[in-house]
Amino acid sequence: MLETIGIERLPEIIFTTAYEQYAIRAFELHALDYLLKPFDHGRFKDAIKYAKERFRSERQNHGRMQISALLEDIKNKPQYLERLVIKAGGRITFLRTDAINWIEADDKYVHLHTSKARPMVRQTLSAMEAQLDPAKFRSVHRSAIVNIERIAELQPLFGSEYSILLQDGTKLTLSRNYKEKLFELLRKPL
Repeated sequence: MLETIGIERLPEIIFTTAYEQYAIRAFELHALDYLLKPFDHGRFKDAIKYAKERFRSERQNHGRMQISALLEDIKNKPQYLERLVIKAGGRITFLRTDAINWIEADDKYVHLHTSKARPMVRQTLSAMEAQLDPAKFRSVHRSAIVNIERIAELQPLFGSEYSILLQDGTKLTLSRNYKEKLFELLRKPL
């Protein structure tokens, strides 16, 4: 929302939420105040009074510049993970996400299938998917995510399902519930 408003019209900000764990992040964004719900009328009036005083002060321009710099920093950071940190066997290793062929769900764990290894990470499939670039990784089944760059072929099966053949020879099922989103990403066949 702050990006939409624009730097030149950026307001002073008072965050209001029922979740106290966001207070630190709010002040990192140079919030003027943080009202934790439920709050009383007196607390609200104090926050507004402080905002009015701040608005009149010369520090306003400085605050806008700080928020502007923070927004620029947020914009320049990658939105999705480019590499994973994997802790196993007392060692910590790093895996670039573009090395992943596909990801398999295993209860509260996922297996990351690469051409060289198959590390296991304690994370749900949906949590893993939220961290990966949707332009590169898509769910193809309720228990599998595929790196679309690794798809070699789609073979029609019965009904609306397809078999996905990966470049390494792995076969996965593309269930009909996930077909439309994958086809949307891959574009329609010629």
